[in-house]
Amino acid sequence: MTLQDLAVSILGGMLVLSGFAIRYWVGKRRFYRRGPGGLQHYSHYSRALIVSTIERVANFLSLPIILVGIFLLVFWWMYVREIVLDRNKDDVKNKTEYNADPKAHFLVPAEKGFGLKQNCPTAKEIHSLASMNYLV
Repeated sequence: MTLQDLAVSILGGMLVLSGFAIRYWVGKRRFYRRGPGGLQHYSHYSRALIVSTIERVANFLSLPIILVGIFLLVFWWMYVREIVLDRNKDDVKNKTEYNADPKAHFLVPAEKGFGLKQNCPTAKEIHSLASMNYLV
């Protein structure tokens, strides 16, 4: 699990949990305001208007918060994560591949004339190696 996976998981989880927490808070406040007849009781009419409006807006906004959190988690773990991992693999592959100069030698300086390096055996060497099979 990468740092990006952890960050997206925490953000998505916090969005989902905060949305449910808002809905729980609004429901709990409404529950404790109810009387024996099942109606909500307020001390003043203006308070009833303000509180019910705030609770209605909070309840309305909690649903998109929950949906965004779920969408973020699902979209990340199903689609984006694969793309990011493939891109990171390509970046690592490009960093590890290097173009070496075939004339360079690491132990002897090139100005002394010992810098030629053969990348593959010549035909004579291949024939001499193949002729050693009789010993096996």
